[in-house]
Amino acid sequence: MNLTVVPAVVPNQIGGRDVAAASSAAFDKIDPATGRVLCQVARSGLADIERAVERARGAQAAWAATTVVKRGEILRRIAVLLQQHRADVADLVARETGKSRKDAMGETDAAIEMGFFVAGEGRRFYGRTTTSGTPNKTALIMRQPLGVAGLIIAANTPIANVAWKAFPALLCGNTAVLKASEDTPLSAWAFGLLAREAGLPDGVYNTVHGLGEEAGAPLVEHADVDVVSFTGSCTVGRWIAETAGRRLAKVCLELGGKNPLIVCDDADLAGAVMWTVASAFSNAGQRCAAGSRIIVFDAVYDRFRDMLVKATRTLKVGSADTDDYGPVINEEQADNMLASVTRALAAGALLLTGGRNTPDDMKLVQQISFTVESIAVLKEFREILEAEGLPIDSISTHGNAASVYFRDPKGNRLEVYYSIPVEWPQPFRKPINLDQDDDAVLQQIHDLTFGATVK
Repeated sequence: MNLTVVPAVVPNQIGGRDVAAASSAAFDKIDPATGRVLCQVARSGLADIERAVERARGAQAAWAATTVVKRGEILRRIAVLLQQHRADVADLVARETGKSRKDAMGETDAAIEMGFFVAGEGRRFYGRTTTSGTPNKTALIMRQPLGVAGLIIAANTPIANVAWKAFPALLCGNTAVLKASEDTPLSAWAFGLLAREAGLPDGVYNTVHGLGEEAGAPLVEHADVDVVSFTGSCTVGRWIAETAGRRLAKVCLELGGKNPLIVCDDADLAGAVMWTVASAFSNAGQRCAAGSRIIVFDAVYDRFRDMLVKATRTLKVGSADTDDYGPVINEEQADNMLASVTRALAAGALLLTGGRNTPDDMKLVQQISFTVESIAVLKEFREILEAEGLPIDSISTHGNAASVYFRDPKGNRLEVYYSIPVEWPQPFRKPINLDQDDDAVLQQIHDLTFGATVK
């Protein structure tokens, strides 16, 4: 096993073997930091998906019959191998994403920790017992695998995305077919090699490469796929929910969000600017929980705006560890971001800084053909309430996270509302009760931000 040499054509991994696409077709993988071809990737289609699902289905019964403790031990071996090959995996992540090696190392560490955590759950695979309405009976709830899991990942944090989906699915006794992002095939390829080296039985974990319409869609539509886990856009997520729902297959969806970051009038503005920049621009803004709607109390709006613009102008774009963030993942994504700036300007928005491609003569990123500065929307708190006449949560129906930056929760008398994403039929609003001690107030903010049940 050698992770230091990028294959000329990244193969599928089906049934424990490296295989080309059934059609022998391949597509170019572009290095986003240089615009050059990094390698080619198997361009899979329906025949490849059918083969992978067949192998996964064939291996599932034996894998489910393996004790969960034993399954955890095998997954732990994968995590150990990830740790041993940490530097090589991080190099692959950096090459395929254009991000710095420092950031790639941090992402790889997240994948390693996920592996160790999930492996440990093999010894805490609890069920539940409760009383019964029938005398001398006890109701028992046991965890059972669903069957074959179809895993479709995004390109923003590729090796971590693989780990977050693959480890839990496998521990629970499912077999898996992972459709890697076409923009980040190398990290998925590396994980497959490590899983094979760790002794994961053939067919339990399979990797298929290809485009979303050609490989991802057949995976979602396949009748033998019992659960689909997807990270990506709301548009595709809705289609997956509808398609899988027709056969009553389960889905797990993490979709795009426009996440609010509220800066209160008593906030430490220097700290608020620092965390806003980190939230909005880290990883080139390609984060599901990125703070892309920055909402500021009018009393501090002008000062905060000027400080934020000044801080943003100091950011360095490039792939070195001394740079703040690298390029976005592909040219289409960059064009979409620039188009959103154009639409905003046409609608009357004021461009404070950025909004264009990085200059071609910028030495550190001279070869970057489609780097673009990340985008954050800054709105004045009063402007939202008075001009639009709407509560904060009505500005967008998409949200994975929410943040509030303040010093004294009681002094603001702020009511924070959290809106369930658009996939739910009705949003709810839960005002925070500020007439409590600080711990209780912070717990309410935590519950609303991270999705605890609100009654």
